[in-house]
Amino acid sequence: MTTLTSSSQIFANQQSGLGTVGGFFKFNDGTLYGITNNHVIANANKCHIGDPVYLFDDDQTMIGTLVHWVTLDATKVNFLDIALFQVADGINFSWLLPTGTGMPVLLEPPTPNDQVYMVLPDGSKRTGKITNPAIGFNTSFNLCGTDFSFTGLIEIQSNDTKPFAEHGNSGSLIFNSNHNIIGVMLGTNFTLTRGYAVPFKNGTTGIESVYNLSITGSVAMPQDDQA
Repeated sequence: MTTLTSSSQIFANQQSGLGTVGGFFKFNDGTLYGITNNHVIANANKCHIGDPVYLFDDDQTMIGTLVHWVTLDATKVNFLDIALFQVADGINFSWLLPTGTGMPVLLEPPTPNDQVYMVLPDGSKRTGKITNPAIGFNTSFNLCGTDFSFTGLIEIQSNDTKPFAEHGNSGSLIFNSNHNIIGVMLGTNFTLTRGYAVPFKNGTTGIESVYNLSITGSVAMPQDDQA
């Protein structure tokens, strides 16, 4: 039976490219969803409700269907790049987290200078520091061949010389020093010196402003806590 974890690599089609399932959530109706970016599974608005989402593995296993996304607008400044897929029946799912952290229990706002991390598909971590909890300037990302402008994002500086995020990390959840969730990875700037994430809590423009989600699931087999 197929096992899907947070930080699993996923894709919708060749136009959307490779991304990551951040984690698992439910609405009030109890339906199970995985969260990621619009540009990972909705191809920047070009996909349709019910389109398949695949696990990036040898078999390209279908693990769910696209059901919700926030529309991206190339003519305006955007706040959110987010999408949800309904996890298919028969798919085992769990959170892949570093040893000893346990399940995240809260969605928290970003805090200036807080240490944060992102869990990679092998269970290791990329670490960084919040340099700006909600940018007040516009920054552009090329998503599925179109340039989109964003503001209000969490800005993150890597703790070493490597970029905080690389190709394929889009959709990953960002955890704070309390091991709770603050955002969903979007991308990096052109110089690769800063990473940017969509916040869950940011007044009227965070993910919570459009989706009332609750964290669900269990932790996968413990992984080595690598830096």
